[in-house]
Amino acid sequence: EEEEEKPVADSDQTHHQQKDKPTIVRRKRGRKNLAAQLRSKAARKEKRRRSRVKQKLSNQNQS
Repeated sequence: EEEEEKPVADSDQTHHQQKDKPTIVRRKRGRKNLAAQLRSKAARKEKRRRSRVKQKLSNQNQS
């Protein structure tokens, strides 16, 4: 019911937009963190893969 009233009240709308600005910024920041998480996740995977390759090489050298 409140959302039906909002389009009628013009001043309410502008207030709403100003209130939403910080959340939009927060959302952007969250997206950055998500990208960083994915990057670190990929880096971790890559590290794991490299160490596994190193182990294989060292095992071949031993035998």
